[in-house]
Amino acid sequence: MKISFNTNNLNGLSLSQFFLLLYIETSNNSDKNNKIDKDYQFFMDNGFINDYREITDTGKDVLRTILSNTNEEEMNSLVNELREIYPKGVMPGTNYKWTSNPKEITDKLKRFLILFNKENITPDEIIQATKNYVKKMEYSPYMRLLKYFILKNNADHDKESDLYSEICLIREGNNIEYENHLI
Repeated sequence: MKISFNTNNLNGLSLSQFFLLLYIETSNNSDKNNKIDKDYQFFMDNGFINDYREITDTGKDVLRTILSNTNEEEMNSLVNELREIYPKGVMPGTNYKWTSNPKEITDKLKRFLILFNKENITPDEIIQATKNYVKKMEYSPYMRLLKYFILKNNADHDKESDLYSEICLIREGNNIEYENHLI
């Protein structure tokens, strides 16, 4: 289902007031207050909002993922290609798979594209940056799992991305094809 409306025609309502009114209209007519409380509890139980009913980073990530305009077929194709570029199996000395599962990579990639949407990043840049990184890091014990190469929260709760760094190198003209050798 696709919903669209003109935000200039809200009859004096704010956007949040409009959505609350729409929510109330689409909720079951019996015991709406109880339904609203259950929905708030669901959001809190799943980490989307905190005890003060403020949206959390998890909630923001969910919204960004839902609002992204990604074509599922193209996304699946890109995810499969990235998983093919990366090593197979598990990271040596761990139980962690290099490529995780497709859904996890899809979610990370969607969040990455939302976070860097103003950069107009193309699938070709993502593929080339991934190839460059894997060639560069192939024998390094510091190579990141694919999901963390795409996007990782650091200790300061900032988003960091080796993928974005590699794309910046490509855009700066440093698209070097790395030889397979120890770094």
